[in-house]
Amino acid sequence: MKIFLFNRPAGFGLMVCVTAFSAATRADYYFDPALLQGSAYGHGLDLQRFNHTQDSVPAGEYVLDVYLNNQLIRQQEKIELIASATPDNAVEPCLPFEVVRASAIRTRSSAASSTPHCLRISETGQKISWQVDMAKLRLNMTIPQAGLYHAPRGYIPVSEWDAGETALFLRHNTNFYHTENTDSHLRYDYLWSNINGGFNIGLWQFRHQGNLRYADDNQTGSHYKYNAVATAIQRPLPQFESVIAFGDNYTNSSLFGSLSFNGIKLNTDQRMWPQGKRGYAPEVRGVATTTARVVVRQQGKVIYETTVAPGAFVINDLYNTRGQGDLAVDVIEANGQISSFTVPYSAVPDSVRPGNWNYELAMGYVRHYYSVENKFVEGVLQRGMSNTLTANLGSRLADDYQAFLLGGVMATSVGAFGLNTVYSNARVENDDNEQGWRIEASYSKTFTTGTNLVLAAYRYSTSGYRDLQDVLGVRRQQKNSVAYYSDTLHQRNNFSATLSQPMGDWGMVSFTGSTSDYYSDASRITQLQFGYSNSWRNITFNLSAARQRSSYASRYDTSVNDQDFDRENQRKYTENTLSLGSPSPSMLAPAARS
Repeated sequence: MKIFLFNRPAGFGLMVCVTAFSAATRADYYFDPALLQGSAYGHGLDLQRFNHTQDSVPAGEYVLDVYLNNQLIRQQEKIELIASATPDNAVEPCLPFEVVRASAIRTRSSAASSTPHCLRISETGQKISWQVDMAKLRLNMTIPQAGLYHAPRGYIPVSEWDAGETALFLRHNTNFYHTENTDSHLRYDYLWSNINGGFNIGLWQFRHQGNLRYADDNQTGSHYKYNAVATAIQRPLPQFESVIAFGDNYTNSSLFGSLSFNGIKLNTDQRMWPQGKRGYAPEVRGVATTTARVVVRQQGKVIYETTVAPGAFVINDLYNTRGQGDLAVDVIEANGQISSFTVPYSAVPDSVRPGNWNYELAMGYVRHYYSVENKFVEGVLQRGMSNTLTANLGSRLADDYQAFLLGGVMATSVGAFGLNTVYSNARVENDDNEQGWRIEASYSKTFTTGTNLVLAAYRYSTSGYRDLQDVLGVRRQQKNSVAYYSDTLHQRNNFSATLSQPMGDWGMVSFTGSTSDYYSDASRITQLQFGYSNSWRNITFNLSAARQRSSYASRYDTSVNDQDFDRENQRKYTENTLSLGSPSPSMLAPAARS
């Protein structure tokens, strides 16, 4: 910046060439007082404070409108400009804490304010460019998008939540069958009803699940039975995005497997999360050189679009669309330049979105095993470390039983790989102690052809590994001579896979298969299922065919029919099922929420 002075007979003229300034690109200038000639202004005038760009606005308190990335944040806010501790004594804004919160600036956790009522821009830990426009009484700040807290899409502050009305509700799904056989003169009626009921009082919620079975025939008469499946009282804890429940319940963790129990459970409730935080989706990180438009596509379709300020940006509220393939990202700069990159998007059911925590704590009594010592406690924790890594940790403890889990998910460009290992130590048959391991590996990938390998899982258990439910079942059998049957007891290998292929207007086909074998004998269970779904004239229909082949080496069954056994003396059982279904119009209507 230079000052040019011209002497004229009638006085003097001053012409100044001014360059716009900001704190991020602040340069120092020198104003030579010797150039002010021909007037009294050149005598005793200190121009030193004009040598620095921001010193044109002296330190002090000003009432300004605060703008961040060209968005109005606060109006007529008292902003203090404080001289910094630098040798040039340049000023910088000190933002009131209310402005910092309203601006959603990511301050570093160790940030400490040198003043009691505000936070200097240099103390935020972010690269903030700022400018004071005294003509418009504005404080203009620019910060990269990554330096701001960003509420996920669909976010609603807890203060605006409503507990709902006090209400009593009852829902049921009832089926009735009537059968008549004219040859044997047999008449048979059967009714089955699934019942869900409860009531809400403020944040407290009572829930009950049960089923009613009724049978009547003209030979043995009628009989009915009501089975109470679960009864519990629960209360949301909005501040912790969790829910606490007392009574009959189930553990939800897929890591250890679901367990029916009576007791207390505290767990993360993802229903309290906004849609942009639920499920798994990767973060999209990049850098914009100008104010740019960021477009995210999946399979050629735009799924997200936003505008970001110059600098680093992060998009962390994509919806969960894990079965649709990788993300293609375009950063369109203000000058028209386009930079593109790809973000891998593969996940398994245990994948957790970066930055999210999932936890579950449960303790109580395992249901249906009250004749033996059945107290237990369980804790599971999952953390999304990054796009690439999810960490899993858990423990399940009971009387003479301990199980510990460690594992995670690794997401790569060739798919998502999950690996969980569980160690168990238990007192089992004949009061012997057995230790063992279970190792479960899974894989998921969507291919460019649209083929979606939803999950291919292989689980191997050593001979000493035991699930808690199997341990309690064997103990009950030894104590009460009550037979215990389980598909997981002494299981050695288990493999399952699901494939799906969309075919456009031709619908979608899917294939599911699983097989298991055991240590104790040569038993094997194999299941295969083929499915096809499509819609025709607004009518959706599903066709499925299933086959289950089971062979038991006299594990559970005995028979006097030699044809039921193969040459290895294994009992064989094969079941084939073919079904065709379509939802009724009432099922297509949106269901009321409770």
